[in-house]
Amino acid sequence: MDDAQLSRLKAEDETRSLRERVKLLESELTKVEARMLGEREAGKARAEAVRVEEVQAFRALKEFHNIKVDFASLSYLQGGIDLKEKIRRIFSDLNLDLLESDDEEAEGAEDRKIQVEDVFSPMRDDLIAEDAVLVPPPAVIALPDQAEVGESRAPDGA
Repeated sequence: MDDAQLSRLKAEDETRSLRERVKLLESELTKVEARMLGEREAGKARAEAVRVEEVQAFRALKEFHNIKVDFASLSYLQGGIDLKEKIRRIFSDLNLDLLESDDEEAEGAEDRKIQVEDVFSPMRDDLIAEDAVLVPPPAVIALPDQAEVGESRAPDGA
């Protein structure tokens, strides 16, 4: 064998060795990637568990309970205010002052009966005339005195 063939065989051996080394490194890389992916998923699971624990711990705090009670109270009161305003718009002659009386007034009023005049305030003398103005007039359809009706029971020409 001459030097050229010997060099070529050496180069082929070295190439084969390098290819095996590349395959081995690729295999190790795949294993490391899988392990890193597993660790990332485990980290996400740990983070989610910590988040759940923190939320549960916050919900158990007295401060969170106070926040919920304050929010519920304010929402209830705002709902009552909104409802009173809506009632005032719809029933303008309704006296809602009785709903806003304080405890002293309520104790003094326990023995007396509430009269219709207490609830409905006579803001105007002639409410019936005003109510009549608000009602739209009935629709009137004028037909000729002798309308002819065909077989379809509709006036001819209709």
